[in-house]
Order: sequence, then structure tokens, then C-alpha cells
Amino acid sequence: MPQDTTTQILCDIVPYITETDLYITDLCVQIAIQALTTAAATTAPTVAAKIVPAVLTVCRSPLLQGSALDSILNFLSLVARQRGLIPFESLRQELSDTSVVASAQAQAQRHVIGTLAKGLAAVITSSTPDVQQGAVQHFLESVKKTSGGATPEAIHQCELSLLVLGETGKYADLSAVPGFCEVLLMQLDSPQDEIRLAAALALGYATVGAMGTLLKVLIDNVQQAGADSQQKKQYLLLTSLREVIAIGVAQRHGARSLAEHLKPHVPRVLPILSQYADSQEESVRNVVSESLGHLLVVDQDAVLQALTALVSKRDRESWRMRATAVASVRNAAKHCQAATVLPLKEALLTCLSDEELQVRKAALHSVNVVCLSPTCSEILLEHTDLIFERIKEDSKQKPELIREVDLGPFKHKVDDGLPLRKFAYTVCTSLLAAYPEQMASPSLIDIVLQGMADNEDVQVICCQLLQDLCSWNFALFRIIGRIGDLVEPFDRCIMRCIKQVQAKQQVGRAMDMLRLYARTLKAVEPLAEANQHKVFMDFMSRIMKDTVFAGVYEHASSGKDSL
Repeated sequence: MPQDTTTQILCDIVPYITETDLYITDLCVQIAIQALTTAAATTAPTVAAKIVPAVLTVCRSPLLQGSALDSILNFLSLVARQRGLIPFESLRQELSDTSVVASAQAQAQRHVIGTLAKGLAAVITSSTPDVQQGAVQHFLESVKKTSGGATPEAIHQCELSLLVLGETGKYADLSAVPGFCEVLLMQLDSPQDEIRLAAALALGYATVGAMGTLLKVLIDNVQQAGADSQQKKQYLLLTSLREVIAIGVAQRHGARSLAEHLKPHVPRVLPILSQYADSQEESVRNVVSESLGHLLVVDQDAVLQALTALVSKRDRESWRMRATAVASVRNAAKHCQAATVLPLKEALLTCLSDEELQVRKAALHSVNVVCLSPTCSEILLEHTDLIFERIKEDSKQKPELIREVDLGPFKHKVDDGLPLRKFAYTVCTSLLAAYPEQMASPSLIDIVLQGMADNEDVQVICCQLLQDLCSWNFALFRIIGRIGDLVEPFDRCIMRCIKQVQAKQQVGRAMDMLRLYARTLKAVEPLAEANQHKVFMDFMSRIMKDTVFAGVYEHASSGKDSL
């Protein structure tokens, strides 16, 4: 291809490198990568002048993710090698500019800072050794200078510097850098939440590149924090450990050495995780369950033995251990094969009937993930009846779980069983999606009828369940006889919402629910018409006489209802 043509192509793609269409951005960046790879001498000036500024702008977007992010990191690595045209300092300054995140929300700020850190790490690791050393020292000094600051800019700079050190440490052993480990550990005691979390993540990332040295340091500190009863530090160090395990598992195919380095430490890591599985803090237990789920890939036999020990503790005081163990199943199902999760099946099914509400909730959550997993769904296929029976039990409203809180001028009722009921109905929709032949039955109508008399959040899930059920053609003949049973609950719910709209009470919420009911009835109506179901059709004729509902239904029928 003539050089002029390549140059023209590179100039033409610049307007398409934006955050508005990341798929097109990904393709455009790949074109620039190909140009640099095949003809760097002739295309580098154009890339430096046109493509790099556009890419750096996209790097500051809170929307950047996925393959577009991967392509941009690859591109920045190639650009860093063109030292004559684009000096390292220039790239460092551009990617270190955190002023753009000041006006963003907290979650967006964290995402942008994380993206900038990945970009800086890509540039640093592709530079010469002397530049790498200078960059690491620069960011270490930056952490020391900004860690005591209380201004948003200082916090963002410290957070960025920590994450850059961690991301760089994934690919280069930084454990020998003087003061490196001490600086990261010191920031775990920072008064700023953002800095503490960034330090924990950075320590985990850096340990991936220095398994032989930093993993021992990390484990020692976890044990020390436990001995000193430093709960916040425990959580942060366990977060670091989780990152090491998760990254090691994710890269086990491309870099087997990570899993190989991790496996000898499993006997030392497992007792720590087992110890914290009984933590009073739910956040700590969540980190432990994630770590155990990932670690199952590294050493299946040892982890299965530890999980079996946790889930077999049946006394009332050990419910946290059982909940943590069963929660690890859902984390394993996201990346394991069926054979890895299969030995935990019986424990999972047993926990569905546990006497402790939180254990049943964790078990339902794991069932939900397993049945939707592309690799593990088969292991629950023959147990749908048992699971459905447990769902029917946990979806019932139980008076003993409703308590009254005295707020002074008035009393407020708190339903502790509502989260479990919502999980139960959600799992029901997942089971129908995963095993439609086994689940599509008149019994599902009973679940829907029960849910329509429950909280509005439950009604939302039930309406979705009914819509899904009506979408399966083979299931229609199984439920046609129960359509008449839907009339009373829908009539009651719709009339309640209409009265709220007329009385100007919670109008927005009432209209949202009316749209939901309209979409659901729209899914059921063709089935009733085809079978000349008089009770249902009479109900539709009557309810459509109300102008409020008729307007909502017509809007839903036109396809304009996007809610």
C-alpha cells in the first residue's frame, strides 16, 4: 500500500476514536496498531500527531472497557517504543492528569483512575530499563508527597500513583526496589478510604509479578493483622490476597508460572481463609468466598477439603462459615468446569434447607449463578424439583420475620424475610431460563399468584417470570387452564395503582407499576384470545374502560414503552 494511502487512512479514522462508540474505536485503534507494526518508520509521525491525542482523550472516559481498553493498552505499548517522536515524559504527564475526574461521581472517578494507571503501566513496561526505574521512583515519591494531603487532587494523585506501581508490578518484579513494599503497606493505614483501597489493590497486583518474595510478605501481614485484631487492615490485606489469587487463576493458561507459584502457598493460605470465613464482617466473608472460589482451580483437592470442613459445621453459631463456603460455589462456577464444582453439589443442595436464613440466601444465590453458568448448569438439571420446592418455601411471607421498630413518633415494620423472598423469585426466573422443559408448569402460576400479593419489588420479578413463561410456546398448553386465576390479583394491583394516580400519591411509582402490569397482560392476552378464555377477556374489556390504564396499555402495545 502506498505511504500516502496509509497516511490518509490514519487521518480519516481520527474522528471515530471517541467514547461514543467503543466498538468503532477498538477497530480504529487496531488499524493504528497494524500501521505501527508493519511500517513504523513511515507511519509513526502521523500516529504521534493525530492518533495519540485522540486515544489519550478516550483514556479519560469512564466508559472505556473491554476489548477497546485492551487495544488501547496495546497501542500505548507500541507508542512507548517510538522514543524519538513521543518522549516518555510527555506520555507520563498526559496520563497523570487527574483533573478531568474531579467532577465525576465516585465510581466513575475510580474507573478513570484505574484506566489511567493501566495506560501508564503499559507505557512504563515498554520503555527502557533506566526509564522504568526512574518512573517507579517517581511514583513512589509521588505517593510519599501526596499521601498526607486531604484535597481531592492530592487523593487522586496518590491513588493513581499507587495503582501505577501495582499495575507495573504485574509485569516486573519490583520487590527489590528500596522502600517499595513499605510504602504500600504504610498506605493501608491512610485516613482516606480511596487511598487504602488503592494500596490494597496495588499490593495484590505487585505480588503477582513477585510471587517468590511478596506473597510471603503478604501472608505474614495478614496473620499479623489478625493477631493484632486490626479489622480494617485484615479486610484490605485479604483484598490484596484475593487479587493475587484471581489474577493467577485468570492467567493460568497464558502464564502457568503464576498458578505454579501460587500452589505451594495454598497450605498456608487456606487456614487463613478458613479462619476469616467466620468473620463478623460480611465484607470480609465476601472476600474470603471469592478467594476460595478462585483457589478451587489452583488446588482442587485441598480447597474441597477446606470447604467440606466449613460446610459440615452444623451448629447454630457456625452459620457464617456455612454461608461463606456455599457462597464460594457461585464464585467458582463463574470460571470453573462442571467437574470442579460437582463435588460441592450435595453441600449446596443441603444448605438450601439450612435453618439459618443467611445460609439459605447464600445457597440460592449460588444456585442462581450455577444454573446460568455455561459450563456448570448441567449439574443441577436433575435437581430442579428439589430446588423448586425450596423456592416455594422461601418465597412465602413469614410473620416471625417481620419486626416492628419504634422510631418515636411512629412505628415502622421491617421485613427481614424480604431479601430472601426476592432471591427465591429471582432464582425461579433463572431456573426457567436454564431448564424450561423441567420448569414450565402450572406450579409456576402458583408462585406468581403468591408474589402478586407481596411487596412491589417481588411483583416486578413475578411479572417478568410470567412474561418469560408465556414466551415458551411448548409451555402454553400447560398453563392455559390457570389463566383465569390471574384475573383477581392483577385486578387488585391495577386498581390500587389507578387510585394512587388519581389521588396524586406516589404517581411516578404507580405509573411504573401500571406499565409493568400492562406489558405482562399484553404477553398473556394473545394466549387467552387464542383459547377464547372468557373470564380473562371480560376482565380485559372491563379494565380497558379506565382511561388511565387504557393509555398505559396502548403505549405498551405500540412498542414505545421502554421501561
